[in-house]
This record gives sequence, structure tokens and C-alpha cells, in this order.
Amino acid sequence: MINVLPEQQKKALHKEYLFRLISTYFFLIAVLTIMSTMLLLPTYLLSDSKENVLKNELEKFNKENQELATDDLQKIISDINTKLTLLDTGIIHKEVSQGVVNKFLNISHDKIYIDKIFYTSSKDDNGTLEIGGMAVNRTTLNNFKTALDKSGLYLGVDLPISNFVKATDIDFNIKLKIK
Repeated sequence: MINVLPEQQKKALHKEYLFRLISTYFFLIAVLTIMSTMLLLPTYLLSDSKENVLKNELEKFNKENQELATDDLQKIISDINTKLTLLDTGIIHKEVSQGVVNKFLNISHDKIYIDKIFYTSSKDDNGTLEIGGMAVNRTTLNNFKTALDKSGLYLGVDLPISNFVKATDIDFNIKLKIK
């Protein structure tokens, strides 16, 4: 094939080709920008209207509740946190071994009815087991306390004397210090 076009005309055609190519890219970018703006416009308008509604509601709330200023809320929050810190007694939650409860249940008598068992533990000791229930009579309750003392499983068995006031159907609470 013979090259009939002069060199200058080839350069001019090449420049015109690049110009058309670049203008086509810019046109596509402009069309995509306009389309994306049109697609995002409803979302923007919706968000803007919701923001205005929430601002109006906040202003209305602040007018109705002037006693709840932001500074007051911060003071209340810090006061509550201080009180919670004071209430924290340092109790550590531990799992009670199944053996402690099973051994206790093996000691219990037929005439002793247990309806509550509480376990508390602190940093200083292995824990305290508090048992509540009902005994049929004083003798049964005293025998139960004696059996707990003799078991050797507990450091101390505390049964208040006030539990022996009634002669029958005695409600009791025993505190056991676990070894």
C-alpha cells in the first residue's frame, strides 16, 4: 500500500483523533457524573429532611425539658459512676465445685427441706454457702447442724439461735464457710 498522505496531514489527523478521543472520555465522565448526581439526589434530600425534622424535635425537647442540660447530665452520670464504684465490694465470681454441693446434699436428712442455696465469694476466702429451708423439729435441725460440723468440709457452721424459737416447722438459715 502506498502512503499518499503527506507527513503534516498525518500529524493533523493524529491530533484530531486524540482530540476526539479525549473529548469522548470527558463527555462520558460528564454523563456519569450527572447520572450519579441524579441518582443520589433523592437520598440527599431525604437525609436533609430527616436531619431538619430531628433538629426541630431536639429543639422542642430542649425547650420542654430545660432542667436537663448537658452539663447536668454529665454531673449525674459521674455521680452514678461514683456511687457504683462505692458499691463494688470486690466480690469475685467463682464456680462452686460440684463436690461441695453434693457433699452437703449427702449430709442432709429426710426431715430437712432445703429451698435456697446461695454462694458468695470474696478475695479473702474460698466462699460462703448460705442454705435456707425448713426443718420438721428442733432435734432434726440440731442433728443436721452437728452433721455439718462433723463433716470437716467447712471451716465454720453458723446457725443462729433464733432459728430454734419454734418447736416444729422451723424455717432456718445456715451459713457455711468453705475450706
